Amino acid sequence: MSESAFTPIPELSRTDADVSILLLNNLVTYTGKVADPWFEATLQISRNVLAEAWVSNSTLTGIGCTEQYQFCNFDRCTPLNGLYSFYPFTAPPDLGLNPMQQATHRVLGPNIGAIRMSNYLSFLKNEILLANTLTYGPIGISTPVPDTQWQTEMENIYNITMAGLQQNVVDHASAPNIQIRPGVELHSFINPETDPLDLHICASEKIRSSAYSSFNMFGLCFLVLTCALIIVVNLSLPNFVHWIQRRSHNGLVPRLAWIEDDVLQLQRIALEGRGIGPWEKKWEGVPVTAELGKTWRRDTGFAEWAQLNQVFKPSAEPEGGGERGELEGMKSQARVEQVS
Repeated sequence: MSESAFTPIPELSRTDADVSILLLNNLVTYTGKVADPWFEATLQISRNVLAEAWVSNSTLTGIGCTEQYQFCNFDRCTPLNGLYSFYPFTAPPDLGLNPMQQATHRVLGPNIGAIRMSNYLSFLKNEILLANTLTYGPIGISTPVPDTQWQTEMENIYNITMAGLQQNVVDHASAPNIQIRPGVELHSFINPETDPLDLHICASEKIRSSAYSSFNMFGLCFLVLTCALIIVVNLSLPNFVHWIQRRSHNGLVPRLAWIEDDVLQLQRIALEGRGIGPWEKKWEGVPVTAELGKTWRRDTGFAEWAQLNQVFKPSAEPEGGGERGELEGMKSQARVEQVS
């Protein structure tokens, strides 16, 4: 079957494929020579705005494209053929499709018929070409295209048709209610599905949407509970071990070492050495002064410590005088050991 009004030459006459001819009237001026067979521009001209320019030396250039379709059920496939060989869109009996697969075929069949290249070319026309992105504004000047630009264009057209098939399947399940004219909308012309399997396929479709976020609820709950368990164990394990040690009367010495090596307990011990106290909760995590709100000055603590040193002051001071002389002697001894 043919949709055109002309009879093709034998080279273009195919009974196992749908053939489309794309004609290009290339009016673009390129800043370099183009060797691509479809966008070919090898005629050099002079132009006021360009020192060097190349244009197409042909009025029209064409490219032929064949489309073939095939339906498969695992290793059982129909032969590659044109789309009209599958009209009407009933499941091929040789494939042995089950009822759910037949319902899928009923959904895909009509939508595949809408993604043929000829349909997209009729709507998009020259806007379908990627080469348009290289053209500068309305004056028709472009940088040279690669030698394989025609292949890139065919791949892009194929990708557009595949994206159209995905969109058509989504619209089949949830078509937008487009206003055709005032008071007339698209939903008025849609015949809803009645077959239970067809309704199941429409209800089970899932697509990406920026309006929602999908996440794994089990993974999120598992992560939260695991982290909460680790926190609880971290907070309760020291107290639990301490309770066991007190009941069994074993490990009290390591427990005491554990407490006194804590930063706050070390600070308490240092302050007690300066005469600051008394303290409570010495065997807990946070020691506090027995007198609430007690304050002291740092220089006061040092003064008390200095008075304590006077009590235990040695009878003979090393040469150099007092603590400073002792420190100087230690430094000198360290230097001697380092030199030796």
